[in-house]
Amino acid sequence: WDPCAGYGGRMLGAAAAGVHYIGTDVDPRTIQGNRELAEVIGYNPTLTVTEAERFTSPSVSLVFTSPPYFDRERYSGNEKQSWKQYGNVEAWRDGFLLPMICRASEALPADGPLVLNIADIRQRGTIVPLVSITINTAMVSGFDHVETFLMPIASINRVDASEPILVFLKHGKH
Repeated sequence: WDPCAGYGGRMLGAAAAGVHYIGTDVDPRTIQGNRELAEVIGYNPTLTVTEAERFTSPSVSLVFTSPPYFDRERYSGNEKQSWKQYGNVEAWRDGFLLPMICRASEALPADGPLVLNIADIRQRGTIVPLVSITINTAMVSGFDHVETFLMPIASINRVDASEPILVFLKHGKH
């Protein structure tokens, strides 16, 4: 399950890997664009217009997403966008991030992986520690943080040309 489907990159990865993809997004235009893309490549994902923090996913073997970086990524003016609903980082954490991670836990088996791509942001000259907020939120939600990978990205307008990929395992047999 990809709680924040966005523009379809993870869907394309699932298609290339030959696995079923379940994607949710709050913007109907984004989901429609993903449906059109899937049709062009002959792929049949499950795509749903809904808020990640309210979606009940069927059982899955992996939850992998890149949640919006609080108010940094404003994909649309849709009123259900998390940056519109939650006015500060604490409200975003409690109203969006925590429920989304809890939904992921419900969908995953014991030892199931949750993989999140998120980075710290700068807001009014201060670093907002989204990485540590995410790690702490996942850990109180029944996950163990097992690895952080740095994904290389384009260096345009960035000092650090990488972003963290946080890997968690749901408490279980490990």
